[in-house]
Parts: sequence; structure tokens; C-alpha cells
Amino acid sequence: MDRKQGTLTKERLRMGRPGGYRRTLVVLVALAGFIGVANAAPPELPESGLTIDQAVRIGLANHPGLVEARAKLDEQRAAVESAGADYKPRLYAEGILRQGRQFGGANEGQFTDDSEARVTVEQELHDFGEREATTRAARAEAEAAEVALFDARQRRVLAIRRQFYDLLLKEREVQVWNEAMAVGFVRWDYGQGKEELGQISPVDLARRETRFRRFRGNYREAQLDARLERVRLAHAMGLTDAIPTDLAEPEPDLERQLPNVEELRNRAWQANPRLVEARQRMEAARARVDASQARRWPRITGEVVAQHYARRFNFRNDMEAAIRLEAPLYQGGRLAAQAEEAQARTQQARARWLQLRQTVEENIYQAHLAVQTLREKRQAAETEVAYRQLKTDLARTEYVLELETDLGDALTNQTRAEMKLAEAKYGLAMAFDRLDALVGESLAGKEKM
Repeated sequence: MDRKQGTLTKERLRMGRPGGYRRTLVVLVALAGFIGVANAAPPELPESGLTIDQAVRIGLANHPGLVEARAKLDEQRAAVESAGADYKPRLYAEGILRQGRQFGGANEGQFTDDSEARVTVEQELHDFGEREATTRAARAEAEAAEVALFDARQRRVLAIRRQFYDLLLKEREVQVWNEAMAVGFVRWDYGQGKEELGQISPVDLARRETRFRRFRGNYREAQLDARLERVRLAHAMGLTDAIPTDLAEPEPDLERQLPNVEELRNRAWQANPRLVEARQRMEAARARVDASQARRWPRITGEVVAQHYARRFNFRNDMEAAIRLEAPLYQGGRLAAQAEEAQARTQQARARWLQLRQTVEENIYQAHLAVQTLREKRQAAETEVAYRQLKTDLARTEYVLELETDLGDALTNQTRAEMKLAEAKYGLAMAFDRLDALVGESLAGKEKM
């Protein structure tokens, strides 16, 4: 910073500061979706200031984490269709191309065509509840995947808003250090003239220069941190080739009523998406236990077969109908082990649900206390901003040459106080958002658990 810049800074300080098959198909569809996302044109950012709602909409439409969650939901829905297919008849064809050496008859010892073909229709008549339990497990998993998608959207909204607020605060920090650097330069520049006249010592001049250099280093560091925050916001929005540069100041609703903590806890126990997902997975595990126990019972199947043989005999059937009974008499302990494994997984799912229930309760209390604490910090920050404004006005009205640097200090302190106020406001907004997410309220404004 040269003397010309210092002169301009002085003038600025005088004037004040401005303001299966199906599974394979699902995998292919998921891959196609990822390829489509990779090849899609990056979303266009608004020319004017990017609002926090616009950032959320862009992130929900483009982030690859949500693409993955939607693909998992499609996979589970396909599993439901696959499980439901067991209730329907199975039609399949079988052909055998075979040559056999004849024993007896006129062609004894010669190889003749002994091929055969058949078409079979099978229908399971009774399986003691295995199909029903398998379908129930698949549906519970699909419902869990749907809730997981909702939870992924909630987390994405929280991540975008948090990164949006962090970038705004980092920009305010850049402004604070910029003004501090300007004040430090004015003092150093002014001190050079006084040192030449012998009014201050070289030690005092060196102290002023050191202070200015430190402020400039902090300013450069804050600038680089702000650039990094922009990249992080872009990644939170699912962007790769577009970086948001101009943000619009949000106006969150901070005058909301804070419900009783017990009421919030009870709502969270019923509607928290992670708890709902855990309950659904627990139901799926219980259904698998029922399915594993049903496999120990016989299975009754009806079948109709139409068949044709290349070698003809008078006693062969070309059409057959049968009811087949299959009973697992001995499987080497495999069925019992499968049942024990399913039961153990059910116990694990319940344990995870109970632990998560405690975690959600703790998070509710933490967010509830955070709202109360940040409300106090906001009031304190508003009081400090009002005080700093009065100090700036007083320094401006008492402006004389010797008090010029006091005006610069007043402007810097006012900017720092406004940054603290913004930090308290954004923190309070995020605390309310966390409470909404914990009780299952949609942050995107389109869904509700």
C-alpha cells in the first residue's frame, strides 16, 4: 500500500464508512442417472445476488448424494416388485438335445435322437407365510429408503444453509480486517512524518508498521478463507464448474415461538426421520425372522407340464398336472442358523433404534438450549452495535487531526460488532433449522414426515 492509497484511505475515514433382472435394471438406471448428472450442463447462477432459497433449490436438484439416495429408493422399490412376483405363476421352457445308444430293439447299439422339450407352469399354493414375510420385509425396506431420501434432503438443506452463512460471515471478516488494515496504514503513514520531525521514536514507528503488517496478513488470510468458503458452498450445492460470488443477505424468521422441550422431544420420537427409518428397518428385520422360520415348513406347489419327446414310446405323457410337496427334512443346520442370524440382526436393529432415540433426545435438548443462548447473544450483539454506532457518531463529530485515528477505530469496531450480530443471527437461524429437522419438519418447504 503506497502513500497515494494512504491518502485515499484518509479521505475515506473522514467521510465515514459505507454499507436380479430388476436389480440389474436398477443398477443400469442408476448408472445412467450418474452419467446424465456428469454430462448435464451446470446450472446457471442468478446474475444478481444468490439468495439462500435459490442455493437450496439448486443443491436439491444437483447434489450427487441425493442422486444416490434416490437410486437406493428405486432399488428397494424394485425389490418389492421382485418379492411380489412370488405370488404369480412361473412359466418356463426347457429343452434337451440328447443322443443315446439304444439297448434292445431293431436298432440296438446305434445312437438315436433322444431329445425332449417341455413347457412348465408352476404356482406356489402354500408356503406357511414365507412369501408374505419376504414381501413385508421388502416393503419396510422401501419405506425406510424413502425416509432416508427425505433425511438426505434435510441434511443437504442444513449443509447449504450452514455454508451460506459461513461465507457471509467470512466476507464480513474480510471487511473487518480491511478496515483495520486501513487504520493501521494511516497510523503508520502519519507516524513516518512525525518520526522525521522527531515527535515519535523509531520504536513507536516500528510498532505501528508491525501492527499494520499483521492486519494486512490477517486480511489476506481472510480473503483466501473466503475463496475456500465459496468453493465449499459450490460443492454443498452440487456445483463443479460454477462458483457463487454474490450472495444476498438472508432475513431468517428469528421471532418464532420456542415450544416446550418435552413437546419437541415427543414430536421427535414420533417423526424424526432417522428414528422412523430405524423403526422401518427393525420391522424389516422382524419380517425376515418370520420368513426364516417359515422356511422350515413344507412348501406346496402346483404344476402343469406340456412335453414332447423325439423318441416315441406308447406309455409317455405329453401333458401332466401335479401337486408337489417339498419338505426340508435335513439341511445340515442351515435353516436353523439362518433363523438365528435373522433374530440376531433384529436385536441389532432394535439396539440401534434405542441408541438413536437417546441421541435424538440429547440433540433436542442441545438445540433447545442453543436457541435460548443465541437469543441472549443476539440481544447483547444488538446492544453493542447500537453502542458502537454512537461511538462512531461521536468520533465523527469530534473530528480533528489528532482524533482521526479514533474515527477509524470506531468504524472498525462497529464493523466487528455488526459481524458478531450477524454471527448470532445466523447461529439462531441454524438452531431453529436443526430443531425443525429433528422433529421431522421439512426444511425445503415441500415435504413433511
